[in-house]
Amino acid sequence: MVLRLLQRANYAVIHADALERERLAAAVNFERLRTLGVIDEAGNATTIPSAPAGPPAPGPIENDPQAAALDAGGGTAPAPDAPIVRPLEKSTDDADFADNPSIDKKWVEGLITSNHFAAVIAKYYGYPAGSFVSDMERAFLFCLVRAMKPQAVAEIGTAFCGTAELIARALWENGTGVLHTTDPFGAERAPLIISRWPEPLRNLTQFYPKSSMDFFMALAEAKVRLDIAFIDGDHDFEFAYYDVLMAARLLRPGGIMVIDNSDQTGPYYAAAQFLHDNPDWVELGNGLTGFRLSHPFSEPRSSLPKSACLIIKAPEIYPIGRLPRSTGQFATASPIVGFSSNIETPKFHGLLHYRLILRAFRDGNREIEEYKRAGKIALDSSTTGHALTYQLDEPLVSHLNERHGDCRHTLEIELAWEGPDTQRTIHLAAAPLPLVGEADRPRAEAVGGNTQA
Repeated sequence: MVLRLLQRANYAVIHADALERERLAAAVNFERLRTLGVIDEAGNATTIPSAPAGPPAPGPIENDPQAAALDAGGGTAPAPDAPIVRPLEKSTDDADFADNPSIDKKWVEGLITSNHFAAVIAKYYGYPAGSFVSDMERAFLFCLVRAMKPQAVAEIGTAFCGTAELIARALWENGTGVLHTTDPFGAERAPLIISRWPEPLRNLTQFYPKSSMDFFMALAEAKVRLDIAFIDGDHDFEFAYYDVLMAARLLRPGGIMVIDNSDQTGPYYAAAQFLHDNPDWVELGNGLTGFRLSHPFSEPRSSLPKSACLIIKAPEIYPIGRLPRSTGQFATASPIVGFSSNIETPKFHGLLHYRLILRAFRDGNREIEEYKRAGKIALDSSTTGHALTYQLDEPLVSHLNERHGDCRHTLEIELAWEGPDTQRTIHLAAAPLPLVGEADRPRAEAVGGNTQA
């Protein structure tokens, strides 16, 4: 059904004016933030003079517009016309987020009717000024971070850093985690805004002046695995779909993706198409299930009330089906002698097809060589067990590195499952990991030959 919907939408593969529309949207946001005093006429963040060290002003900061926003290291005081940067103080009770909940639809429904969620909405009503999401969505993101205790959160679309500040505050209350946030148009704007934050928030925020493509590549090369991804970048379908696909690749099993602007066609159908192609993922709400062809523009179509966002959750396992699934390229050493994972499916029998692609780069990528190994492995839960540790007949070697010794390498592992009609997928505990270097390891029974390019 979703495929038919996309065909009816008549999307072009590439919109030549996409960046221009993004700049136009940024200009609208610029004027809003200039009016609020977040930035000056030149587009720079409003500067804040230094203030002597001291305790934060008493009482709610929103009731005292001239109160000093002081951090633990001495702090800063806002200029009279600048929006307040609130003191760094806990806004929630650890006891409300002390357990390790299963983040599912029932949890979301319970959260948004709870007293502590109402308290978070009240605390962050209209704050931060640079956040363009609804108060409901802002409170949900804050509570989601508090509940999941993520080690890594990614945000596509820093803009004026409001939502980033909110996420950073939740991470700080947890005492753990890092926010990675990117905006290709924010190289001069975002760092200046972030510099006004209390130092602990600055320390756990990494800003990237990159497109989402470059951003995801940087995270992949650094081997960052995400717990939460917030998608609020370019809203055209093609761009939003790419962001969803790449965020999904980097999310850990059980990770959460929040896609903003579901009231717009691009993000909404990007999520719909992704769930159609990946049925192991689930929406934590009814924004997609309630859609009807007879009302293509009906609203609301959000996972949260009074919001425009979709919340989808990654499966707790790593499913392999009949279509090949790729890990994408990740940095590795050479040689590659095999790969490993654990099988979560209780009972299984069939063939696991694999292809390993080792790529070598040197001299500023002027020299590139690619080495492949493909084959298939007979798997049966009654004989091969659930620990998948497969060793190649011959190591996959970088000959370019043997000749020059100064290469960097990436590896891509592709898997596909061929089982009976009653078992079209097999579930791994996580993405397969490479076995590097010479080793003598037990191996599953290989079927067919291997090839190397």
